Amino acid sequence: MMSGLLKVYPRRKDYSLIPTFGATTDGLPDTFSVYGNQPIPNQNENDTRFPFLIPPLPEGCTGEAGAFESGIQDGTLYNPQDLYLATPPGNPYAGRDMRAMLQTLIDRGVKDASGNLSPKRLAYFNCYGAGAIDDFDAARVGIWINQSEKRGVYIGSYWPWGDMPPAANLYVPMYSTTYPLHCYIATGWTPDGLEIIPWIGQHVGDSGKFYVSREIFNSLMAMPYTGAFTITKQPSNAPIPVGYQAIIDHLTYLIRHLFDV
Repeated sequence: MMSGLLKVYPRRKDYSLIPTFGATTDGLPDTFSVYGNQPIPNQNENDTRFPFLIPPLPEGCTGEAGAFESGIQDGTLYNPQDLYLATPPGNPYAGRDMRAMLQTLIDRGVKDASGNLSPKRLAYFNCYGAGAIDDFDAARVGIWINQSEKRGVYIGSYWPWGDMPPAANLYVPMYSTTYPLHCYIATGWTPDGLEIIPWIGQHVGDSGKFYVSREIFNSLMAMPYTGAFTITKQPSNAPIPVGYQAIIDHLTYLIRHLFDV
């Protein structure tokens, strides 16, 4: 069973991506990706990408996400076990809060195969839709506006498959809140939806990648305990907090979704 993410609660003090950068969807191409064919690990199997063996991380999806996305940004292979264990509370048998992992990248960084720490990140931003920009486009904007950083988007949501068979479909099906919470990253998009990497190896999906449609992603982000974030290592505009309005809006989305209004 894919799991490992603690519940994501709305926080009014999160920095807001869209208002901070004044971003729009103008100029977004039909297809874009920052993924550069890096080997995709399976968190439930031994990780053999390093000179040493990393055992399975069944609760370590946040460590996998932070190490992999940081590696895309820096062009370096980072140790997911190091980040997982360095993220509070440090229990090797429990999941992690996604924000705690992002804060660990800001406070400490993550180690590479030689034990050297990565550059520290500066701030993380909530990829929350605003105005005419929905959550799906907010994630696309988060990937697009800082292309020089090769920055992905961290997603915490209900994971709809559990243990996936080798012949799994490429596209994320409709979800259910009966599934566990899981942390994965979006690295781009195609006309089929967001390109995501969920740490189940390269023998499934599109060589380890999958695609989630606008409809399903927006529905996922409207559900309780889900969220999407991006993190930067470069100075940005003066960060603007999300504020209470984001929480009110998401509660409205949830109610409308539950009652189909």
